[in-house]
Amino acid sequence: MDADSYNDTDAKLSKAMSAAWVRFAKTGDPNGPGLPSWPVFMEGKENYLEFGDRIAAGTALRQKQLDFLSDFSSQRGHGAVTSSR
Repeated sequence: MDADSYNDTDAKLSKAMSAAWVRFAKTGDPNGPGLPSWPVFMEGKENYLEFGDRIAAGTALRQKQLDFLSDFSSQRGHGAVTSSR
């Protein structure tokens, strides 16, 4: 990344991501005061936290693509792509 293009959004993202990972390394839980809420991963719901211009929780990241790959793979006899759905 060019240092000239680094902006406030990048700085906030870097700080939030670093803080969550440090907290996770220390406690086993990335959640803490002042940090974005990182949902627990649950089978069937597949919770995740996306770090980007916005930091947002979601479910089933790229599920359509994974379902396609799983169907394609099983039709070719190669087994399924891992997904909890």
